[in-house]
Order: sequence, then structure tokens, then C-alpha cells
Amino acid sequence: MTDLDVQYDSGSFDKDEQGWCARRVEITTEGDRVTIRYSGDDNGARPYDYTVTAAIGPRWPELGLTALVDQGRTIAYFDAKTRRLRAPGEQVVRWFKAPPGHRAPGCLERAAALIAPIAAALGMRPGAPPTAEAVTAKMPPLTPSPTAGGATESNLKVPGERGCVWSFMLRDYPADNPLGPQFHVQVEGDGGLVILFAGESARAMALFSGPLERHALARSARDRALADWAGLAPEAPHR
Repeated sequence: MTDLDVQYDSGSFDKDEQGWCARRVEITTEGDRVTIRYSGDDNGARPYDYTVTAAIGPRWPELGLTALVDQGRTIAYFDAKTRRLRAPGEQVVRWFKAPPGHRAPGCLERAAALIAPIAAALGMRPGAPPTAEAVTAKMPPLTPSPTAGGATESNLKVPGERGCVWSFMLRDYPADNPLGPQFHVQVEGDGGLVILFAGESARAMALFSGPLERHALARSARDRALADWAGLAPEAPHR
């Protein structure tokens, strides 16, 4: 049985606050019930102090993880290796250089096919990746971007299964802008999120978020996808 009782402060010094910003966590257990007290302040300002309760849920001893659940929903994980809480929405990002021809025709469908196995590894069930008929044939014309100055972009959402949504974006900058052509493809829902972004000079990014106990599977699926697409070697093992 993992001992969950612990106290720690994950705060830091903030130069804007001119002092320590405390982020204290205190965990106590009684049977299978867990009480988590959160307290802190921003160098004495904006103090807070509240508690939440949860039940001890599934454990993964090989990963050092214990789920803390409330009404069937995981609200946090206790990591026995660090003896700290981890958020269920924790994101994993890998940055890399996009391969040549990343914006070749069919790039959006190819990207969706690349991230589909990562989604499956996270336990997501979005259905088959959208086809060219559902994506390229329906992408609207590029118009001025609402967020990227000087660029034009096109966005499309395609419903998947079990409430999942596939999102596609193409973005072009003027010819003299080094940011060059970009794309962004993601699938979200059913407890997870997977993104693949690529640009000319901007770093490419593969991101996922989902159940922590499935992160190792998702990393492996991601590394296989990036090896196939961008010739990347597997990333070094993580905790």
C-alpha cells in the first residue's frame, strides 16, 4: 500500500510579486478516503486555502501512480516517485524540425493518420481519421488570420465518434516571411487531446494529453509516427 500522506510547497519566487508565491499541498488519508488541502499566496497577497476530498482509485505500481477519484472521475494522480500530485490534464510536448515537404498536397490527411495511433494509445476512440474527401475537398479559402498578423489561414472541424472532433488548419505567410507555410491538426475528446503542428522555420510540435497511466504507450506511438514522418529517433526515456 502506497503511503499518500505528504506535505510540500511547489511554489516559486516571482520577480513581479517581489517574493515567494507559495503553492502548498497537504495530503492526509483515512482508509480509502483522501483529503487534499491547497493553500498559498502571492508574496502575502491573494491568499487561498481550500480542501477537496477523493477516494483512492486504481493503482499502477510499475508506474508509481495512484489515481484519486471523485464520482468516477480522476481529479489527480499521486506519483510515488516524486511524492507529489500530478494533474490528469498534464501535457507532453516534443519539439522538432518539420521534414521537407511538410505542406505537400494531402498533408492534413497524412497528419491525421499519424496522430490517430497516438489517440488510440491514450484510449481515445475518435473513429477513423477523416479522408481527403472530408478534409481537403472541404477546406474553405484562406482568409486573413484572426491571430497571426499578416498571415492567411483556413480552418475546418470534422466530427468524429464519441464526441471527438478533428480540427484542421492551414496558414500561409507572405513570401518574405521566414515563418512560411504551416499546418495544425488535432483530435480532441473522449478523455484526450493530440496535436501535430508544423511550420517552415517555426519548430514543429507533437503534443498529447490524456490518462497518465497511458502516457508511456502514447509516447511510443508518437515516436513511431515521428520516425516514419520526420525520421526522428525515439526520445530518451522519461520517468
